[in-house]
Order: sequence, then structure tokens, then C-alpha cells
Amino acid sequence: MGGDSFDVTYNTSAANDIQRKSINSVMMKRYMGTRRTIGLNGGLEYKFNADNKIYFRGMFNKFDDIRPVYETYVDYTNKRYQYNFRYSHYQTELYGMELGGEHSLSSKLNLDWMLSDYQAKYFLDTPPTNSTKGLPIATFRQKITGGFNNLSSDGNRYWGFDSPDGIGGEYMDYSSDITNQNDRLSADKLLLSQLVIAKLDNNERDKIARVNLKYDVNPNISIKVGAKYRDKDRTSTYGYNTVYLPGASLGIPNSPALLTLSQLATTDAPSGTAFLGGMNGNYDSYIMNPPTKDQLFQMFSPEFLQQNGFRDFSSAETNATSVYTGEESVFAAYAMAEIKASDKLKIVGGFRNESTRMTLNGSKATKEGTPATTVISESIVESNYNAFLPMLHLRYNFSPKANIRFAYTKSFIRPNFGDLSPGSSIDNTSTPFTITRGNPDLKPTFSHNFDLMGEYYFNNIGILSGGVFYKKISDIVFSDTSILNIGGTNYNVTQAKNLQDSNLIGFEAGINKRLDFLPGFWNGFGVEFNYTFIDSKVEVPRTDANGIQYFDKTSLPNQSKNLFNAILYYEGNKIMVRLAGKYRGKSVETINQKLGPQYYIWSDKNFTVDFSASYDITKKLKIFVELNNLSNESLRLYMGDNKKRVTSNEWYGSRGQLGVRWQIF
Repeated sequence: MGGDSFDVTYNTSAANDIQRKSINSVMMKRYMGTRRTIGLNGGLEYKFNADNKIYFRGMFNKFDDIRPVYETYVDYTNKRYQYNFRYSHYQTELYGMELGGEHSLSSKLNLDWMLSDYQAKYFLDTPPTNSTKGLPIATFRQKITGGFNNLSSDGNRYWGFDSPDGIGGEYMDYSSDITNQNDRLSADKLLLSQLVIAKLDNNERDKIARVNLKYDVNPNISIKVGAKYRDKDRTSTYGYNTVYLPGASLGIPNSPALLTLSQLATTDAPSGTAFLGGMNGNYDSYIMNPPTKDQLFQMFSPEFLQQNGFRDFSSAETNATSVYTGEESVFAAYAMAEIKASDKLKIVGGFRNESTRMTLNGSKATKEGTPATTVISESIVESNYNAFLPMLHLRYNFSPKANIRFAYTKSFIRPNFGDLSPGSSIDNTSTPFTITRGNPDLKPTFSHNFDLMGEYYFNNIGILSGGVFYKKISDIVFSDTSILNIGGTNYNVTQAKNLQDSNLIGFEAGINKRLDFLPGFWNGFGVEFNYTFIDSKVEVPRTDANGIQYFDKTSLPNQSKNLFNAILYYEGNKIMVRLAGKYRGKSVETINQKLGPQYYIWSDKNFTVDFSASYDITKKLKIFVELNNLSNESLRLYMGDNKKRVTSNEWYGSRGQLGVRWQIF
């Protein structure tokens, strides 16, 4: 698996709207990787008699995601290239067990219970040559001494439609436009300028106990009650960077000379499809032969660091605020009733109450004294709240083939632990640098949901459905992103925040029908289609430089207005074939609360086509094939109202798998 990406950052910290759309840097990336999954599941069940049984289940899953990543930046602000190579070996482990039972206490009363203990780990364990473990990243830089062509009169690089002078072209025809061809990217000129280990070590443990009781009052009425307790413990280290810088780049006397990429052991760059083949130019010259994996690891050894004059310049301020521990305790109880009011009407009503207590222990950095110095202090975030969640479901059957359903529910979502952290983390390997800040003041998101749905079942297999829905949402969480200039350096700053009240209304329609009215071979064909329309609205508060407050109207983050899926399938005696198309309309991804809608990041519309087929050789042996993204659709993000003002365009290409399934028992 792999992909290519073309990313652009803009100078949104500039003083005026025109220059805010000038280009800060362009990044061209390729990654090629492998994924490996190992799973083991087991279970036991013991029946004491027909009315009582207990069970035990256990599982272990290990997931390895290995992705060497190659990034080349053209940095227009600092007039240089930057080349990053990192070896990403993300490891995920999930294991645990549960013990439960089901008991019929009488002809009318049933009880079930369960105790479970599960643990998840997500971590990096490289490089082996350094006591600090994480993501090893080597950064090389090369000066562009001759400057650039196609700059506007203000000295900035733009796309042509944003330029004051109308020059700059479009991203699909991108060229760095260096004035001196001797400034082309070269392994002989790329200097090893930084080594970083980005630590990642997340551990989460969930201990759960639950019990449910069901009492059948009579054949038409049943009552259910239950309770659940969950205790979650989490420790997280993310954004903790060990940074090594060479003395020569800092002007330290008698430091060893900077190494070039060509002086290191390298391997061939990943081949395959043309680099950024979805664009119009040839970009192979931006892919350098990277260091070998062993060479990358060796660069972090104490011997290499000392021999080449590297010193540890890690930020005690940032690293201290990148570590936190958290505990979340939730006690929930519910009561509900199922009532068969008549042969045609069924009513389900009840409520659930959840009490949440969360404590997060972290650190924060503050400036104190004259001159100002950074002080690291302990920070404890506590959040205790109660959620009362009523619900009501009605189902009316007009006939055995047609019904209408109404539902009201109240639901909520808790903020993520990481978003609540009082600290922040800095990625100083990107251009510009990136700061991710926590927000201890985040509130949970609540929603009142109303649904009305009708269904009609065909005589043979198939269903026709349609309905409308409405949601009233409070305190939805969004990602606020902006470029800030701190001490003369641009930083891309991201922080989770709450929005005010929002709402959405929509309708959906779908059909699943086997074309059994066709003759012979053709009656094996069938179609599935569903379409959803969603109109969502939210107001984002913004205060301009004069202190005037505005409310910018937009759609809900990550919510498309139009969605549909279409499937043509064939089912024969032993064969199954499916051709599926999926469409997702544009949606706002991140909000710039400071500058307003012209600086929001949008995800463009996307349509993908997938194919799958299987053939039963025997009752227990099957061969299958799956092909994804036959349309070779890319994922494109852009800023503001112009889709050509791209911030990221990523091509995954088409991929597939061929395999055999064997049912042993």
C-alpha cells in the first residue's frame, strides 16, 4: 500500500487578505508501506441447565503499520528545500477477557451480567540504537541561493488566481520556478540539519461491569432495567520530541562539518507509479534516494551523534506538557418498556442516565518574572457531569409489508482525552512548524434527535425505504486552525473548541431489490441505492481587529450535504459479484475562527468505485477478489471558496487483494 500527496501551506498570518493567500511552502510526499495483523480469539461456555449458563471469552490482536515516508518541501519563506525521511513502525496491541452469564430466574424474569477487562496500546519502539523510543526523523536542508521566478510584485509566490499580478499558474501544473538551475535539489547539497525522535506511547485500560434484568409483565408488555460501570485509565505521551541539532548549523566553533545525504548509505527510492502521477508535470526529481533503515537508526546512536557534533536541544517546556494521565469513571443506569399496544402498534420508551467523573493530570507552561522565564507547573483538569437521555420509539404496521417508524432520542459524545490536555505539542519537522494545543474547557456534545421513517418490503427479497430527520446539537467540537507568527517564526496552530448551538435537517431514501422479474440468467441481478440529503447550520463567533463580533454561518464540520451509495450486484448458484459506487459531497474540515470563512479548510466532493467477487469451490472453500478505488479518486482539501487553492491532494491509487477463505468447522 502507499500514496502520494501534494500539500500547500499559506501565509495566513500576513497583515492583509491578499498576502494571506500567498504560498508559504509546498510539500510533496510519498509513502510505501505494509500492514500486518495477528489475531487470536477463544471462548468457553458452560450450561448448568436449560436456564443457566456462563461464558468466558478472551482475545489478543496485534497490528503493525510500517510506513517509510519521504517528504520534500519547497520553502518559499526561508528560500530552501527540506527533505525528511522517517521510518514509521506503528504498533497496536489489543487484548483482554470477559466473563458473563445468562440466567432464567423464572418464566417471566431473565438476568444477564458481564465483567470485562481490556487493554489497548499504541506505540513506537524505534530506533533500537537510542534509549528514547519513538518515530525517528532525519531532516536535510539545502539553500536556494538564486531565488524564484513568477513572484508577484510584493515578492511573494501565489497561484495565478490569487496573485495581485495574475501570475503563478495552478497547482496541477506546479513548478518550483527556481531562477538558477544549479539550485536543483541534490543529494550532494542536502545537509543533515536535524534529527528528531517523536515519542508516541499511549496506553488505555477499560474495566467494565454490567447487569440487565428483563421482566415480562404479560405477552404484550416487558420491562428492562440495567446498570453499567466503566473505569477507564489512560496514559499518553504524544508530541514529546527529542531534538538533536548539529553544532555547525548553530555556529559552534570547531564543530564537525555538516554531512550531505550523498555521504550516507542510501537505497533506491520507492518505485511503482509515477510520483504525483495525478498532476500534469514530472516530479521524479523531488524524490531522493533515502538513507537505508539501518543508516537511519545508526544516525541516532550515541557514537554517531558525538562524532558529528549533534547535541540535545529538546524543549523541556514542550515535552513536559506532552505527557498526561487520565481516569474516567462512568456509572450508567437505564429503564425501558416494550409495549405491544395492538397488532399494528409497538411502543418502546425509556431513559438512560450516565454520570461521568473525569480527572486528567498534566502540566502547563507559563511565563513568569522579569525577564520572563518558563515555569512548568502541575495542572489537574476535572470534569464532572450528568447526562439524562430519554428515548421513545413508535412503530406502526399498515400491513405485513409496510410500516412507519418514529423515534426521539437524546444522545451525547464526550470530548477526547487528548483534546482536554492542558499542554501542547510542537512538530518541528514540518514546514511551517505545527503546534497542537489542548483545551481543558471543552464540554460534551449533546443532541436531540427526531426521525420519521417508512419501509415497504417487496414480495421477494428487497426493501424500499424513506424518511426525514432533525437534530438539535449543542457544544459540538470542531478543530480551529490558524497560522500564528511567534517570535518571527510561523506556526500552524490547531486546537479543539466548542461551537454554539447548531442543527441539521435532512431526508434519506433507499431501495434494495433483486431483479427476479427478469428471465433466466438475468434474474440474478439486483440493485441497492440510498441517498441522503443533509442541510446543517452553525454560527461561528469571530471578533475582528476592531473588536467587532461577527457570527459566520457555515455547515457542521465533517458533514456533507449530499451522500449516496449505488451497488449493482449479481448472485448466482456459487458466484457473487458486486460493483459499488460511493459519493460524498464537500464538507468543511477545519475552521479558522480568527480569520473567518475565507480561511476554512474544505474537503472536496469524492466518488469512488469498488469491485468484489467470490466463487464457492465447495461448501467450505471460497476464492475471492476485492478491488478498491477503481476510479483512482484523490482526496482533496482546499482553503476558502476556490477549489484550486489546494491545501492537500492525496492519491492512494487503486488497490486490491486476492485470497482464499476456508471454513474449518
